[in-house]
Amino acid sequence: MVKAFDDAWLLLLASRSEGTPRVVLEALCRGRAVVGARAGGIPDVVWDGETGLVVDPGRPDEIAGALVRILSDRSLAERLGRGGRARAAQWTYTPEEYADRVAELVGRALEARRG
Repeated sequence: MVKAFDDAWLLLLASRSEGTPRVVLEALCRGRAVVGARAGGIPDVVWDGETGLVVDPGRPDEIAGALVRILSDRSLAERLGRGGRARAAQWTYTPEEYADRVAELVGRALEARRG
């Protein structure tokens, strides 16, 4: 998967329904631009014009236009990829950091339940 991202200019995820789009996070971590649908959790991680382009999944012309825009402008693809890599730090952490975050979340939930 890493090799595929490294060889690509961008990732297209035109889902009509999506939870947390892990493949998008992986692409952003590899510094790749993303064309992502305005659906589910995709707009939460693809910032239009900063890390990629957000499109309407029901409009193939809009999806095609975004692809052409990025694929015909290498500097745009690289700028969006740099934006993705810069944002990726908020999604990458060690197993210990993950465990600490989960423990903190559980602690806050318990406090809220008691209070």
